[in-house]
Amino acid sequence: MKLNILRLVLTLVSALVLAILVRPAVSQHYELLFLKGEKDGAAIAASVTGENAGYARALGAVYLEEHGPADLQKAQRLFRESISLDPMDPDAWLWLARLYQARGSKTQAESAVKNALAKSAGSPGVIWDAGVLLMQMDDAAAGIAQFRKYILMEPRQQRKVYGICLSLGLPPDYMQHSLVPAEGPYLRQWLYFLMQAGQREAAGRAWEKLARLGAPTEGDYLKYCDFLITNGNETGALAIWNQLYSRSNAELKPGRIWDGNFGQPVTNKGFGWRIGQAPGVRIFLDGDIKMAGQYSLSASFDGSSNPDISLAIQIVPVEAGHRYEVSGYVKTSRITTDNGIFLQVQGYDCSGLQAGTQPVTGTSFWQKQILDFTVPSGCKAIMFSIRRAASTSLDNRISGDVWVDSLKMAEQG
Repeated sequence: MKLNILRLVLTLVSALVLAILVRPAVSQHYELLFLKGEKDGAAIAASVTGENAGYARALGAVYLEEHGPADLQKAQRLFRESISLDPMDPDAWLWLARLYQARGSKTQAESAVKNALAKSAGSPGVIWDAGVLLMQMDDAAAGIAQFRKYILMEPRQQRKVYGICLSLGLPPDYMQHSLVPAEGPYLRQWLYFLMQAGQREAAGRAWEKLARLGAPTEGDYLKYCDFLITNGNETGALAIWNQLYSRSNAELKPGRIWDGNFGQPVTNKGFGWRIGQAPGVRIFLDGDIKMAGQYSLSASFDGSSNPDISLAIQIVPVEAGHRYEVSGYVKTSRITTDNGIFLQVQGYDCSGLQAGTQPVTGTSFWQKQILDFTVPSGCKAIMFSIRRAASTSLDNRISGDVWVDSLKMAEQG
């Protein structure tokens, strides 16, 4: 009798161990197979541990996404089963909403989305998915409302939201009014998104709103100025540039070089200096050897390469048909090869203009370089460069040092 009782106890213990340890382990094994692409894995896992709501939901997703309309009924049954096992699972409600959407049942789909949101505890992922679903159901107002919440919770994901809304055909003005929070950091990212997307008019309105808030930073001014130049609006870019530097009383006018004595910080944007780079060349501002002001632009060539390089470039607004003179001073020390340093002008986004001074080589004290040119019709800006062109000779690896300073541009006549 005691032996039979002991055997019964051992049997019950074994069954309990099987239920507690083995069944979940088997389910997890088939779940991994499912995640690796074996679609039967979810069905087997669900049959082993049917109380796990996640397996029914996963299997329903398979029927919804990879089978035809005849299997939608199976998917609905599985999603309902998952919800009955775990009514607080927002993902199951979202999958049910997708199913109703596939079947064209918009009212039921919207109800399922509301249930998902109610049970999500403010999860950003659920809010994002709900927004996407609502947009796909052509409920732009409800979708935008969810996306706005998502942006406030996940500010780093703003551009993702803006991108999907723009791809769905929403007008940028509507997005700025209804989606973008009216605060500086959000408007800034909105502006950057519009510039990257090439939305010129919308970017202008975003800039106006950012400016009304008094929120643009120096970086914002430079990026927006660069955007306007790139898109052929040199006049608007010049106005933005002068707004940025209005406090320094250094208004930039057409036909003038900005900071010809290299006393301002290098911007690499807008109408400021853009510094080049190439192997074997070091370009820097030299405070010891200069003509005037605090610095000169200097370049040191180490003799290892034959670069074709603009040491520095500046985009200069000009007026078509006008004649200008560019001048500057160049000093060299042991510059080798037949190609040295010269000044060059060419049309920016226009044709019919390219001229340059004679290259300076060897060792020389400060030499004045002068270049006259007339701006062709249709040209609103020129590109002024401090250049070294690649040499075609056998001995073409350049070494030595160069300094450039006191650059000026003035209209003639």
